[in-house]
Amino acid sequence: MTQLVAQLQEAAQIIQQAEEGKPADTLRAEEIASRVLSSAEEAKAEGLARRRATKVKAAASLAAAAALSLLAYLKGPALFWRLWFRLFKGRRVTLGSARKKPMLLSEEVWAVILAVIVVASVFAASQALLSKRVVEPFSELGVLGPTKKIGDYPKLVVAGENITLYCYVGNHMGKPMYYAVYVKVGSRETPVDPAPLDPMLKLYTVLEHNTSTLIPVTITLKTPGVNRRIIFELWALNETTMSFQYHERWCQIWVNVTAPA
Repeated sequence: MTQLVAQLQEAAQIIQQAEEGKPADTLRAEEIASRVLSSAEEAKAEGLARRRATKVKAAASLAAAAALSLLAYLKGPALFWRLWFRLFKGRRVTLGSARKKPMLLSEEVWAVILAVIVVASVFAASQALLSKRVVEPFSELGVLGPTKKIGDYPKLVVAGENITLYCYVGNHMGKPMYYAVYVKVGSRETPVDPAPLDPMLKLYTVLEHNTSTLIPVTITLKTPGVNRRIIFELWALNETTMSFQYHERWCQIWVNVTAPA
């Protein structure tokens, strides 16, 4: 799977170059995409086989724990008294006061032990089954300043000069994701989530589950104005429609743009 993601990342970089108007080997991107599609079915089959093996292993562990619990319940008292007899053979037993609280019967003690063992085994099996699942899948999007820190954003820029920012994208969806970050420029009146504007820049990346990346972004604002809104939106490839769909993640920074001296 890691190799497939690396190949898709290479194709995404080629597409990024084409989007920016730079010379790009689009035939190479098409070749990579075709090769990945042919290998994806094999990777999918391998993943399903591993998941089935994990479930079988967990079920076997649970069955073994249940069998041991039943054996402990049936044979435990006899083993306990046999061991007690060996340890305390030849010693005198002094009867205590009748006021003391009597001990639990051996059947009750072993019933409690059995319950503890069963609960522990069920918990262990459930962890084995859920170890490869994501209960609440989510993606991350953030924007950092020129020094790769939150809050270190330019407040005043000159029209025509470059702004360097860094876009953070994280994948916790439980599967590889093909993301696109749309960068848009609006004003205070621009609606968001998503903004009805054409993106001035598109950034592409492919991430495995539980991985993240930091993408450098160079933005040039040519028109002076106050309260210019730089919007970052996260989009993800829809495997059914083979098109990018808004992923309900966005962030923004505000800048004032002055005219050149």
